[in-house]
Amino acid sequence: MRDKSRFAIPLRSVLSLVTGMVLWHLVASSGWVAEFELPRPSVIVEDFLYVAVNGYGGASLWESLMISAERLAAGLSSGIIIGVVGGYCIANSRIASALLDPIIDFVRCIPPLAILSLLVMWFGIGEESKIIMLLIGAMIPVLLATVQAIRTIRRERIEGARSLGLRGLGLLRYVILMSALPDILTGIRIGFGYSFGALVAAETIAASSGMGWMVWNASMYLQTSVVFICIVIIGGMGFLADAALQTLHTRLVPWARHV
Repeated sequence: MRDKSRFAIPLRSVLSLVTGMVLWHLVASSGWVAEFELPRPSVIVEDFLYVAVNGYGGASLWESLMISAERLAAGLSSGIIIGVVGGYCIANSRIASALLDPIIDFVRCIPPLAILSLLVMWFGIGEESKIIMLLIGAMIPVLLATVQAIRTIRRERIEGARSLGLRGLGLLRYVILMSALPDILTGIRIGFGYSFGALVAAETIAASSGMGWMVWNASMYLQTSVVFICIVIIGGMGFLADAALQTLHTRLVPWARHV
């Protein structure tokens, strides 16, 4: 007999989505709100097809999506590298910890938009200010996760590996990195969320392209349907990327739940 429970969750999700769309259509068609405030789902679909074919703001929808993805990839990858290397240094050096811990604690409490304003004054409205902001957003969670992961590695693991003759890079790769990798990957997921939010903020304020810019420009002209389109695409990007990171976490560290 087939297990019916595995079909229950997808069915509930579909029913929830359909119910939400029906309620949306009823509210938008009731006349309680203006059409530009809450367009009907059918209008949003029509405008999506138009933007997908004709583009928006002189660029195709695919080009705007790829511009945002390239900025995110550049900032996120740089933040991960700096965060892991910096976290390893802080975790293994009291001097580095004493010098950098106060700075990190200070920077992570600053709102992203305040940092962006300063970066724009220093680097202009080009790509540098955006990528550095994304780098900072991703770096802090990865760095903190790396520090915590390395500091909590059980000493007997390291001593046991040394007693078997493992030294230097071998010890770093097979013991320290493998022990810290589950927490580092969790930090990367958190850093991705911060960096993704910073991307939309950066493109809203200091950009002339990308999905965040589309949201800002459409809102200026009361093109609510385009704003909804961008929100759905941005949310879909984040959902797919986070699902990929979860899959990567499962594939790379299948032992994590057993450690």
